[in-house]
Amino acid sequence: LLAPQLSLLDNQKPKKSINQISQLLHEIEEAVDIPELNLEKRRYIIQKFSSRFTSKIQAEAIEANWNRKMVGLKEEEKITPYLNMNLEFIRNWKEKKVEILNPRFGYPRLRLSENQKDEFSKYSINSSIAYIIAQQSFLLGHDLLSAANTGTTDDTQKQILTLILNIFLKNIEKPDKMVDLDLFIHLWDKYLKKIEEWKDIFRDRYQKYISLIVNKSFDEIESDYNRRNKFLETNLPIDLFINKMGKIVIQNIKDNRYDIKSYQKLRLGDFQAPFLVILENLNIVINKIKKTYKEYIQIYYFDVMVNRLMEELEKNLLSIKNESTIYIGKKILVYLKNYLHIQFGLKFRLISVRSQAHLLLEFKRLLKDMIEPFIQTFSINIKDLLDYCEFCFKSNPEYKLYITKLHSFQEEIEFIWGFILRNSTLQRFLKKFPNDKDFTPQNFGEEFIQFLTKHRTIIYNLQWREVFFTYIRDFVIRYQNEYEISLGNGEKWPKNKILSMFMEYISNRVKKDTSIDGFIEPMKNYIDKIALSNVQYKNLVEIYHKYIEGLEIVNEFPDFLRQIFYISIESFIKFSYSYPIKKIIGPLRSTEEILTYDLQDMKEDFRKEKSFYGFIVEEEMKYFSSLLAFPKTLLLKSSEPIASSNLKIDHIIDFQILKEKFIKVSISTNFDKISPFLGGEKNV
Repeated sequence: LLAPQLSLLDNQKPKKSINQISQLLHEIEEAVDIPELNLEKRRYIIQKFSSRFTSKIQAEAIEANWNRKMVGLKEEEKITPYLNMNLEFIRNWKEKKVEILNPRFGYPRLRLSENQKDEFSKYSINSSIAYIIAQQSFLLGHDLLSAANTGTTDDTQKQILTLILNIFLKNIEKPDKMVDLDLFIHLWDKYLKKIEEWKDIFRDRYQKYISLIVNKSFDEIESDYNRRNKFLETNLPIDLFINKMGKIVIQNIKDNRYDIKSYQKLRLGDFQAPFLVILENLNIVINKIKKTYKEYIQIYYFDVMVNRLMEELEKNLLSIKNESTIYIGKKILVYLKNYLHIQFGLKFRLISVRSQAHLLLEFKRLLKDMIEPFIQTFSINIKDLLDYCEFCFKSNPEYKLYITKLHSFQEEIEFIWGFILRNSTLQRFLKKFPNDKDFTPQNFGEEFIQFLTKHRTIIYNLQWREVFFTYIRDFVIRYQNEYEISLGNGEKWPKNKILSMFMEYISNRVKKDTSIDGFIEPMKNYIDKIALSNVQYKNLVEIYHKYIEGLEIVNEFPDFLRQIFYISIESFIKFSYSYPIKKIIGPLRSTEEILTYDLQDMKEDFRKEKSFYGFIVEEEMKYFSSLLAFPKTLLLKSSEPIASSNLKIDHIIDFQILKEKFIKVSISTNFDKISPFLGGEKNV
C-alpha cells in the first residue's frame, strides 16, 4: 500500500485479518507434518496455501475492507446514491496512464419531493460533469505517480556505453563505411566477441594490479596508475578500452562515491569494491547491447523506409498536377507518416528479421496491413480545411481576417461548453434563478443567457459567444412548445427533466457544429451575415465554396491514396539501403570526453537525432516503475451551507473495477440528512 492508503487504515482490521490467516497457516503446517510427505512436498503445499492467503490479504486491502470511515463523514450519516456511471478503460502502459471512454449512466430513484428535487439540482453533479470529474481523477492520479514512473539511469553505465560505441567505430577501418542491415549485425557479432575477451583481460590485469597497491594513498595510486599505463595510450582498440575502463574505476573513487580522502591509505577492500561495481556495470552494458543492436538496426531501417515511402507517395501525389488535391494530400500524408511511425514503434519488438531482404518483405507486409486501418480511423479537422481555404486565397489578403476568425470557432465553442461544465456555472445559475418565475424551457433559456452575459465575463469577451447563445435560444424553440402541450395535459415538467434535455441538446449541438461536416452551417451563417451587411463582401462566399471543395477532396482522397500507396510500395525494390555506419550509430561524445562531459548535454544530443546510444538509454537503461493510478474514493464538499440547516452537502464518488476493462462509478450524497430543512414531504 502507498502512504496515502496507509493513512486510511483502521489498524485493528488488518491485524484481525492477519491473525486469522496466521492461525489457518499454523493448522496447515500441523496437517502436513506427516511421514508420507517429504520435505519438498510439504514446502510445496505450504507455498500454495501461502500464495492463496496472500491474494486474500491483498484483495481485502484493495477493496478497502480495512479502511476507516472517511474523514468528515460520521458513522450515522446516511448516504444515498443518485448517479451511476459505467465506463470502459484502457491501460496505456507506454504512457503509464488509464484512459476511460464510452460512459453509460444510470439514475437511482431519489425519495424526495419535487421541491426537494429542485433544490438538490442546484448542488447535484450531472452526468456530463461526472464524466469530466472521472477523467480528471485519472489524469490527476497519473500526474501524481509521474515522478515514481520517471526513468532513471546509471551515469557509470552511460560512460561505459559511450566508450564501447566509440571503440566500435575505431575498430572499423573506415567510420564512413557503407553498411546495410546484414553487415551491421555481422560487425556487431564480431565486436561483441572481442569485448568479451577484452573484459576478461581488463579483469585479470586489474585484479593483479589491486594486489600491488595496498596501503597507498589515493594520490599515490593515481600517479602510479598513470605511470604504469603510459604504454596503453595508443590508438589500438584493446589498449584504449583497458586504459579508459581503468580511468572510470579511478574516477569512481575520486568522486567520493566511497568517501575516500586523497591522502587516506587504501586497504584492499577500498579499491576492490569500486572495481567490482564497474565490472558488474560493464557486464550489464554488454548484455544490453547484445539485446538491442538487432532491434535498433531494425527500427532504424523501418524509420528510413517510412521516410522513403513518404517521399515516393509525395512524388506520386505531385504527378497529378492539381494544386488543391496536392495541398490537402500533403496534409493527409503528414497524418499517415505519424501513424506509421507510431505503429512501427509499437511493433518493432514483435518482429524478428533475419536479413535485409526479410526486413523489406516484413515492411511491405506490415504496410499493407496498416493502410486500411489508417483510412478508416484518420480524421482531418476544421483547421486543416481552413488552412486550405487560406492557401487558395493567398493572393487575396482581405480574406485572411475572416478565415482567422473562423479558425477560432471550434476552440471557443468547446471552451464555453467546457467552462459551463467544469466551473459549476449551471449550479450557480440555478441558485440565482428567480423564485417567482416558473422553471420553463423559455424562462430557463432567457435567464441563463443573461446570467452568462453578466456574471461570466470570460465568455462575454469571446467572438463566438452569440453562436452559443443561439444554441440556447434554439433549445427554447425546440422544447417550449412541447412543454406547453404537456402542461395543457396536466403534466408539469420537473426541473431535472428540463436540465437533462438542455444538457443533451447542447452537447449534441456542440459535437455536431465542431465536426468538419457540421461546421458548414455556422460558417455559412457567418459569411452570409457579413455579405448581407455590406455588398462589397459578397465574394466572401468563396470561402464557403472552397471549404466544401476541400471536404470533397478529403472524401475522395482515400481511393487515390490506396492507388499511389501500392505503387509506392512496389518501387522499394529499386532502392539501396546502405548507409554510413557512423550515421547509423548517430551522435556520440568522443572517447576523451567520457569522464568529463555533461550527461544532460548528451541527453539533448540524442533527442535531436536518432542514435544507438539514445535508443539503449531510453529503451533498456532507464529503470521505470509501472504504476497505474486507479482512484478509489473522492469526497467533494459544498463550499457553503444549504438553506437554514447550516449543513453542507457532500458528494462521495466511489470507483470500482469490474472484471478486466470496466469501471463502475457511483455518486452518493448526504442530501437526505439536509432535505427535511427544505420543506415538502418525501415521496415513497
